[in-house]
Amino acid sequence: MKYSFAIIALLLTVALTSPVLAQSSGLEGYWRGIGFVKLTDGQRERIHCRVTYKRQSANTFNVHAKCASQATNITQTGTLRRIGGNRYSGTFHNSDYNVSGRIQTRLQGNRQSVTFRSEDGFGQVTLFRR
Repeated sequence: MKYSFAIIALLLTVALTSPVLAQSSGLEGYWRGIGFVKLTDGQRERIHCRVTYKRQSANTFNVHAKCASQATNITQTGTLRRIGGNRYSGTFHNSDYNVSGRIQTRLQGNRQSVTFRSEDGFGQVTLFRR
């Protein structure tokens, strides 16, 4: 369960705004949303996340995510890179549980759809700009 939260939290870190805002600020800023994580053992949990993106270069962003479920709180970090249009891809890591994985996000207007995966499970989160 703790590993799936780590995966979900980081996937939430991938974000974009509307096409107009994406050109000026992209992922940069504060986001929040909800989603789920599903562990390899089949356990599924709902999560709430707050995500901050900071520009590292023209197409690369550092991300910091805090997520919570009824069972735990997790903090994760990662890096995302724009791979084309309104899509970003990257990696995340949770040092508390030593869990790493891949993230993908797609911007749709003022929200983003984030999916993530690690060896411990997968998840999906929808984020909105705060």
